[in-house]
Amino acid sequence: MSLWGLEISDISSSSLLGVCVILILLGRLVPRSTYRDKADETERWRSAYEMEREARAAAEAQTQELLERTKAIHDNLSVKRGDLHLQGSDAES
Repeated sequence: MSLWGLEISDISSSSLLGVCVILILLGRLVPRSTYRDKADETERWRSAYEMEREARAAAEAQTQELLERTKAIHDNLSVKRGDLHLQGSDAES
């Protein structure tokens, strides 16, 4: 097995330790517990995001339904109001 074109057996232990320290400082080498914590946190955020999207979709559907009902009621009242105005103008004539 080679590391950067050099056989691992040819590299001294202090050089390998230096490489490991550099990888840790650069954040490329992290403890397994930290990785698991981040993966769990990512999953929690993902599920919260999906729940929020579902709730927003349900709210949007409710808003749409209310808007349609409001339009129907408005149209119904407008027709009745128009009938009353027509009846009032017929009575005046």
